[in-house]
Amino acid sequence: MYKIETHCHNIYSSICGHLNAKQILDLYEKEGYDAICITDHYNMETYEMNDVENAEDKEKAMFKGYFEIKELSKNYNIEVIQGAEVRFKENRNDYLIYGITPNIFANPKEIFEMGIVNFSNYAKQHNLIIIQAHPFRHHKQCIPVSSEFVNGYEGYNHHPRHEDFNEKAFALSTKYNLITTSGSDLHRDIDVESMGGIKSYDLPKDSVDMAEILLARNFILYHKN
Repeated sequence: MYKIETHCHNIYSSICGHLNAKQILDLYEKEGYDAICITDHYNMETYEMNDVENAEDKEKAMFKGYFEIKELSKNYNIEVIQGAEVRFKENRNDYLIYGITPNIFANPKEIFEMGIVNFSNYAKQHNLIIIQAHPFRHHKQCIPVSSEFVNGYEGYNHHPRHEDFNEKAFALSTKYNLITTSGSDLHRDIDVESMGGIKSYDLPKDSVDMAEILLARNFILYHKN
């Protein structure tokens, strides 16, 4: 089966990221991953960090990390998949998004203002998959959103520096029979000690493939430790 990362950050598009493209690809190659979803923060912090307001191509500026890593991945046997970790202005919840195609995220400020209710409708129009990340991360003021607005919950977040109450997230996803994912939420090289992801007989080549794998639930959860 193919090992796939569902949740990963870098220095280009996440203010909390510490790793560059080479460091990320070297790390995941060593750990035996076949694909990585780059899910940088799609929020106002990234918007300001990358001076998106003055960028000619706002979508490319917001997803700078993905494009940097995708370009370098030509030298590796790893598929790099475009994803996002979206935060709206309404609160501090984060949502992992898969199924991204060009222009869907071309207007960041419009996305930020949507909120999860309106974005849920937008996602259905564009065949996006919404997974609420670490829904019980209390110190970050995350609140589990109603199951009608998401496709699933991140049941296992392996970030070693946060208390995510994964057992609650897994139980919530199971209760509503929604998609449950596992992800490393990797930010630093030391995070290699507690990694996650999924394993599937299908290898995604792009974000649409990744969404289809999740929607079909054609995978099992992976935990390093």
